[in-house]
Amino acid sequence: GYLFLMDNKRLDQDVVKTFISEGRAEIVQESSISEMGYITKPKKDEKELLNLSDIDGALLGYNCGIIEPDRICAYYESELRKMGVSFFYNTEVKNLRFEPQTRLNYPGEPFLWQKMEMRNLETSNGTFRAETTIVCADMWTNVLLNSAGIDSHVRGKKRQVFRITGEPASRLMSHTMRPEQTVMPFTIFPSYGIVMRPEPGSSSVWISVADDYNRPFEEEDDPKPEPEFYENSLFPVIRSYLPQFSSCRVSSMWAGHYSYNTIDRTHYVFKEGNLIVATGSSGSGIMKADAIGRVVSSLYSGRKKTTLYDGSSIQTGDLGVEERHVSTEHMVI
Repeated sequence: GYLFLMDNKRLDQDVVKTFISEGRAEIVQESSISEMGYITKPKKDEKELLNLSDIDGALLGYNCGIIEPDRICAYYESELRKMGVSFFYNTEVKNLRFEPQTRLNYPGEPFLWQKMEMRNLETSNGTFRAETTIVCADMWTNVLLNSAGIDSHVRGKKRQVFRITGEPASRLMSHTMRPEQTVMPFTIFPSYGIVMRPEPGSSSVWISVADDYNRPFEEEDDPKPEPEFYENSLFPVIRSYLPQFSSCRVSSMWAGHYSYNTIDRTHYVFKEGNLIVATGSSGSGIMKADAIGRVVSSLYSGRKKTTLYDGSSIQTGDLGVEERHVSTEHMVI
């Protein structure tokens, strides 16, 4: 499950009440959080200096948890290879460019009045040609679409993960919230959205945060983690709630990118000519991948409605641009 540690103000939010009324979550009392080893009421000086929130309780989500992306990708690759799909790793797409459907072989093509389509895909491994091109490059969608003059409606930011190892971290992982659980739930702290993911295989936890101010929207070819960011920004907050973590250490760290739809935190799936774009995962790409794949399939096939895994249906254009009809995603991690 996911454990959202909250103060009373957040516990009283409508979105929390909705999750509970729909049977998708339950409230965990402050006493149960204390039993896990958390300081639910930080010291006054720390609270004022670090602008911390109290932990008055928590929301425990049921149908959520941790997954292994590598295993999911390996499974789908294996299944797709059986279906005849080819994969080209270590192949860089140079650019996306619309070309005229009917060439005039005149300098300066294509012209404004020519019918255009995405025909050839120039890569480091040669030229690929397809009737339809699907771009689902997440953060790199901006880079690819800029040259084609298409707005992706998303922006990328660097995100960092720090693996924390030590006896206190190992001990915390043994605290389960429900009988079917084998480790602690994925936990979201009440201050700044700091998250902590259990990693049973290494008896460690992963700590990360989606920091905003002074974290530029940009694409880095090889983003690097910043040890000082953990020491100066994350650790003081973690220590206020889990003082025993003072004896833990950062055993490894890495960095990557999130692709954000900054408006409603939900995917964009739209079509421009014979180009289909699926982007803006906003941190929940794997969790929503099945649904997004179905919408892409509907766009390709020209279906107005998309049937989802559970049998329900949505308008295919709901995740598009012109006919967009979605609610804001509030539980962004």
